[in-house]
Parts: sequence; structure tokens; C-alpha cells
Amino acid sequence: MKKVLFVLIILITLMLYGCSNETKIHENINEELAQDSLQVMSIIEKSVEQDHTSDELDDSDYKKLFSYKNKYLNQEDSFMVIGEADDDIITFTLGTISRYSDSGLLESDKKDFLENKENVEKIIEQGKKFAELED
Repeated sequence: MKKVLFVLIILITLMLYGCSNETKIHENINEELAQDSLQVMSIIEKSVEQDHTSDELDDSDYKKLFSYKNKYLNQEDSFMVIGEADDDIITFTLGTISRYSDSGLLESDKKDFLENKENVEKIIEQGKKFAELED
């Protein structure tokens, strides 16, 4: 019985830990944009960690990157920018996609990708423009 209880406690702890790593979306950020951006940045992060260039992405990840680009580069009427922070999220994410597509995965590129991902997450969580994050 003690073993079962111990295993349950470990499972619950792991589940709670996994949930706590989720990026919270600030009320001043468009939720759809935030989710799309986080997904794209996650795809790039995973690929960079595995040393995969954009040519080595599987079809579904490749389509997600470029559907993001099509959706937010030429914003459709259905997408509503809530504030200036949304524009910063779009700028960082589109820039990361473009740089990743052109990258040879140099160490400096990898560092920039991870920094951009962190910046996007901060903007989403805090609902502030990038320039305001340091204030």
C-alpha cells in the first residue's frame, strides 16, 4: 500500500511540475496569436536542439511555420491586434522563422533562437512591449 501511495505522490508531483511550465497568457495579448507563436517557437527550439535545419523538418512542422508566416505577415481581417505587445510578438516570431529558414545552425544562431523564444514568452506573460520589459 505504501508503494502505491508513493507512486501516486510522484505522479501527481510530476503532473503539477509539467503544468507549471506552461506560459500564462496576459490579458493584453491576443490568445490565438500567443498560442500560435509559442507553438512555432517550440518547433524551432526542438529542431535547433536536434541540429535540424528547416529543410529537415517534418511536413506538419514545416507547414505550421509557414502558415504562421502567411497568417501574421499579411494579417487577415479575422486577426485583431490587441496592443503594441502583439506587434512585438509577431516581429520576434517572424524574424525567428526567417532566420531559422536561412540558418546553417551556427552556435550564435542557436543562442539567438533561444533568446528570441524567451523574449516572446516574456512578452506573452507580461503583456508588455519588448522595450518595456527592461524598465
